Amino acid sequence: MNRLPQEELQKLPAIQSLEAALRRPEEAVRLHLHDATEDLADIAGLPELRELSVSWSDVSALLPHLEQLTRLQDLSFRVCHLT
Repeated sequence: MNRLPQEELQKLPAIQSLEAALRRPEEAVRLHLHDATEDLADIAGLPELRELSVSWSDVSALLPHLEQLTRLQDLSFRVCHLT
């Protein structure tokens, strides 16, 4: 397999986008949530969900709750596998 030199890799648009997103994590999270919201709208058959927008402050406000939810899911997963 041929590998591109590092200088060439850094010129690829996808790599540049990724690097830009890593420098601005709040934008990356917002875009990811936007994509997830659109996917949900398609799955649910609710096109009006596509119009929702998510801001970084919305995400910041949810982070503690998401962390708690993740811990609860992890705990329930462990309990289910013990029984």
